[in-house]
Amino acid sequence: MFELVQEKLKDSKGKPIANAHPFSGKIYCGNCGSVFGSKVCHSTDKYKTVIWQCNGKCSGDGRCHSRHVTEAEIREAFVKELNALLENEIRDTEEIISSEIFNTSPLEAKAEDLRKALNGINEKVQNEIRISACITQNQDEYEKRYNALCDDYEKIKKMLDAVLSEISDLKSRKLRSERFFKDLKDIKSPVSKFDVKAFKRLVDRMVVRDDGIEVVWRK
Repeated sequence: MFELVQEKLKDSKGKPIANAHPFSGKIYCGNCGSVFGSKVCHSTDKYKTVIWQCNGKCSGDGRCHSRHVTEAEIREAFVKELNALLENEIRDTEEIISSEIFNTSPLEAKAEDLRKALNGINEKVQNEIRISACITQNQDEYEKRYNALCDDYEKIKKMLDAVLSEISDLKSRKLRSERFFKDLKDIKSPVSKFDVKAFKRLVDRMVVRDDGIEVVWRK
């Protein structure tokens, strides 16, 4: 859970995690990559409609010409894609993700080898220090050996840090994936109407393209 929170804070980049509207910060332009914002049309008559359009339409030299979408289109796209997702082999997909894609065993073994290498270098450094304290020797040669060992230590330490970071990332992504599939299994199929809670739990973002709306899940 701690790793999930850290990932969420890192992804938010200082923006509020919660938004007043479920679509805020979720709808993106497939042309320029900008976020969509809401706009009310015919606000004073019976044809009042809320549309979502690319914020790039009003900024930049080459102002984006992507189409706008209605809230009804967004809801329908979500329900359609969710039903398509529920029809897939969810259980098999979950097992594959848990056992293969997020398997950290090879990285754990690599990390252990790197730790042993660091311990070995540390022992050599301590041995050099002991010898230098007991036996008079050429200081230039001693410093060369000592510095070489320190350089090797730093190189391996950086390698270990990179492996540990990769392990942490895989574990964090695995936790998100497991939570995603748990939330998915709680949904009764087929879905007939838009559900705000399901949308917030399952959707990372939606991308509006000229030929449709793509749903990117939180996995």
